[in-house]
Amino acid sequence: MMTTPLEANARLLIGVLAKHFPTGATCEDLRRRFEKNTSLARQSFYNALRYAKKQGWFVGGGAHQLYSLNPNNSWKEPPVSVGAPVGEQLEAAKRNSDRLEYLVDLQAGRIEGLQGEMENLRDWSSGGANGVAVSNLAQIMSDSAASTRQRLRAAAVVLGYKVQDTAVTEFAKRFLESLCANANIPTDYRIEAGELLRRSEDAMIRPPIERLPARTDDTVKVEYEPLSVIVARQKKRCDEWMLLSLEEREAMITGVKRDGNGSDDAS
Repeated sequence: MMTTPLEANARLLIGVLAKHFPTGATCEDLRRRFEKNTSLARQSFYNALRYAKKQGWFVGGGAHQLYSLNPNNSWKEPPVSVGAPVGEQLEAAKRNSDRLEYLVDLQAGRIEGLQGEMENLRDWSSGGANGVAVSNLAQIMSDSAASTRQRLRAAAVVLGYKVQDTAVTEFAKRFLESLCANANIPTDYRIEAGELLRRSEDAMIRPPIERLPARTDDTVKVEYEPLSVIVARQKKRCDEWMLLSLEEREAMITGVKRDGNGSDDAS
């Protein structure tokens, strides 16, 4: 029998309860962890919980009671023995294949949604609504209901762009540090958080260019002569020079005198 999406979500819920709450969990704690691990909607959690209770996989619950796995192990999938009929083995393999296919499709949908969200965040950061973008990114990072992947993406955008508010940048770094130290999240997330943190710390920090302050006093005023006036004056001097006789030019040049042959002699 093919595994339905509802049963697949219930199996995911069993995994959350077994891994994170071996002694039992309240409905609220279980819901938050389920949504964080799967990024599924809240209604998906309640549908999965209802299905698991109907199948007798969960016991307890209700007001001020913890949900726990049924001690009779009814929630475990029956193992397929080596000597089981081929048809039974094929059916079990098909169920596992269907479950894996469902999880792959679910993950692909999440990735596509995150890519769209990433593009929107980049558009915000590059536009005039930069303050709104940074504020939204900080909210995503601090939202415990958001998935780890979404929060990592938000931190990457914050550290990948120039943000005027250094408090947001520091918050992103502290968030990444907390992920690195959290042994309860997948190793791939911890590695990615560490990579983002190292990348931000290794980035070259250039000191700001110091410029001399503009003068505000009027004690010194420098007047610049137009270039056209300078050229005209030089041309006038050259014309006046050419109108002088050789003797007059000789008298104006120090160290030059004429000999009897009419040649110049520098003494």
